[in-house]
Amino acid sequence: MAPSKPTGRAEGDVEASLFGAAAALAVAAPAYGAAALARARLDRRRMARWDREWDAAEPR
Repeated sequence: MAPSKPTGRAEGDVEASLFGAAAALAVAAPAYGAAALARARLDRRRMARWDREWDAAEPR
């Protein structure tokens, strides 16, 4: 199988842009997911604490 011809400058620029965007997404997605998970856990903990405080202060 013969090697393909070198890409032109415009095609190389497009490929580089796409690979750069994919790399940025590959780094950002796990970081965003970890932050979302941490935020959900902290919100759940905060709401549980708020429920306990509300039960203690609620008029009967």
